[in-house]
Amino acid sequence: GFFIEMPRVYRDHALVARLSEVLESDALKDVEIFFRNSGKTERSSAFLLSLLSRIWQHEFCGPFRESSERRLILSDVSFETFDKIIRLACSSETHGVPVADVLEAISLLAFADRYDIPEVQAVLQDAVLAHLSSSNCAEALIAARASGLSTLADECRAKL
Repeated sequence: GFFIEMPRVYRDHALVARLSEVLESDALKDVEIFFRNSGKTERSSAFLLSLLSRIWQHEFCGPFRESSERRLILSDVSFETFDKIIRLACSSETHGVPVADVLEAISLLAFADRYDIPEVQAVLQDAVLAHLSSSNCAEALIAARASGLSTLADECRAKL
C-alpha cells in the first residue's frame, strides 16, 4: 500500500486536527442555511461547517441536535457576514477578505466568538488591535462590551 505523509504545516492546522472528529458522521450531508433577516437561503456542506465550528458540529452531529432537519437558521447575521467568516476561517488571514473598518471587524469577531470559530477569532482580534487608534478606541470599546468580548474590551480600555 501507499503511505502518504502530509507536511507538518498541514497536519498541525486546526481544521485537519478536527477532521477525524467529524469524518465518520453520517449526518454531514449538505445543509440549508436560512438567513432570517433577509429571507435568503443558501446550501453548504455540513461537513465543512462542522470542521469550522464545534457548535455547528454538535448541532449537526451531536446527541442533542434538535431534529433530523438539515437546516441552520441564522437570525442575527447576513449572508455577507457569514460569507466573510467562512472565507476568513479557510484562509486564516484578513487580507483578501474585505473588512470595512474596526467596527465591522468587531461584529465579525462577535459572530466567530458566538459560534466558537477560534481561528477567525484570533485573526480578527489581531486585526482589530492593529487598527485601534485614539479616534476609534472608545467606539471599539463600546462595541466589544456590547458583544461580550471582554479581552478586546480590556485592550481598548488600556489604549484610552
